Amino acid sequence: MNDCTAYRKAAIFAHYQEGLSGFSDFLTEYFERHGTGEFVHVRFPFLYSSDGAISAQTGGKNTPVKSFKSLIRFYKPAPLSYLKDFLYALWWGLRFTRGSDVLLATSNILALAGIFLRAIGAVKKVVYVTIDYTPRRYANPLANWFYFLVDAAASHGADSVWAFSEKMIKSKMADGRVNASRLRWQIISSGNRSDRYADARYQGYDRYRIAFLGGILKSKGAELFVPIVRNLVNRGMKELVLECAGGGAVDFLRQEAVRAGLERNIIVHGPLKDYADVERIMFSCAAAIAPYYPHDPNSFTFFADPAKIKDYLGFGLPVVLTDVPPIVPDIIKAGAGLVAGYSAEDFADKILAIIADDKTCSQYRMRARTLGLQYSWTRIFERAFRELAAQ
Repeated sequence: MNDCTAYRKAAIFAHYQEGLSGFSDFLTEYFERHGTGEFVHVRFPFLYSSDGAISAQTGGKNTPVKSFKSLIRFYKPAPLSYLKDFLYALWWGLRFTRGSDVLLATSNILALAGIFLRAIGAVKKVVYVTIDYTPRRYANPLANWFYFLVDAAASHGADSVWAFSEKMIKSKMADGRVNASRLRWQIISSGNRSDRYADARYQGYDRYRIAFLGGILKSKGAELFVPIVRNLVNRGMKELVLECAGGGAVDFLRQEAVRAGLERNIIVHGPLKDYADVERIMFSCAAAIAPYYPHDPNSFTFFADPAKIKDYLGFGLPVVLTDVPPIVPDIIKAGAGLVAGYSAEDFADKILAIIADDKTCSQYRMRARTLGLQYSWTRIFERAFRELAAQ
């Protein structure tokens, strides 16, 4: 089996945050588009859910799509919710995934359930997709110890570990979280839909419109949004607009924009359930920002492969970002963005350097799009399944 079309049946277990499209959604989309015989996508609520339900979707080639929801519905408190998820993963695994050639799980507790399902013959292979890493997951030492105990069991027991960055998996090894000799792993980055967009979609942008996509949080640099825009407006860019799409401190940012008199310059959309709305907003912008907070060595972003950067590149958006995520050298080498210090003035300087004139902006956007095409989900999944088959 060198790609997903050879699978008679494939299953996905994933934790998800309502209002965000994630890895499992794009993988399901890939299965649908590339003719997997049958697929099962089970989503477990995480961080936020309006109804707290676990949901399952089944479908595939010549198979009508069906949806199911759990009777037990909650996602807080987290420890009890994780236990519920593990038990439901076993139960619904027997109900929905029996006969699967592969089960891909995006959290260690779900991967562990998959390993149990493999042991009783319900699935053939288990892939643990590890999306993030930080040396100290929880402030509570006992919770931290238990998390990494489960993580090691999932990593060592899976047929393959798909890591979102080499730095992530090698840091786990260096920190003694996993035993390299017991690990079968490969790198799979986050991706985008760049190979599905027509050229015309990249043409209708406004040079004075800047994008931010993702959680509106201090760790993502939200405290700089108002100062950055104020700095640019004070330099004469009265028409500049920052489009913010994502959850988090949405109301706080709106209030800050009003207090600064910048409510027309900072548009806060909040979480967007329909990805088409994300696409519409991003394609209207000329560039994007990612001011990750650089002074927390325990931040996920130092180790992970942030999805927003790949999304930006997929939309042809050159990005101004801090020197935090591992992808920074690739962006600089490709000329697809600029690195700024963690200050409003430096971000404003770098934004101006990109959108200085139509020609400069167009050149940056062209390079961003070229780099983005390397990270299309189609290319990423095709390579990942080839490597999985070869292991």
